[in-house]
Amino acid sequence: MTSPGILGADVGHLNLHKTFAIPHGGGGPGIGAIGAKMHLKQFIPGHAVAPIAGRKEGAVAAAPYGSGGILPISYSFIKLLGKEGLLKSAQVAILNANYIAEKLKTDYPIVFRGD
Repeated sequence: MTSPGILGADVGHLNLHKTFAIPHGGGGPGIGAIGAKMHLKQFIPGHAVAPIAGRKEGAVAAAPYGSGGILPISYSFIKLLGKEGLLKSAQVAILNANYIAEKLKTDYPIVFRGD
């Protein structure tokens, strides 16, 4: 529905358990992609098993390429939804989040709101 670049994000993480039908903890760390702008390149961690040029340490996950056995679940979910279903899924998720935020606004500060 938008692009992280349009929003001005410097870092983004696609967390599959929140987006594409993966049970929480089902993929373990490293199953969702992390993207960062070039000015943060020096801070991106390396990996002891699969070295990255210019990086020495600081692995995010034990498996350097994530848990590939989980990915077909998300791929199947996306393919089964199709383009229209995926859009509708995103729209309903946003509607639900806004509904909950509205119901909780008297008890909790809602810090991120806007168009």
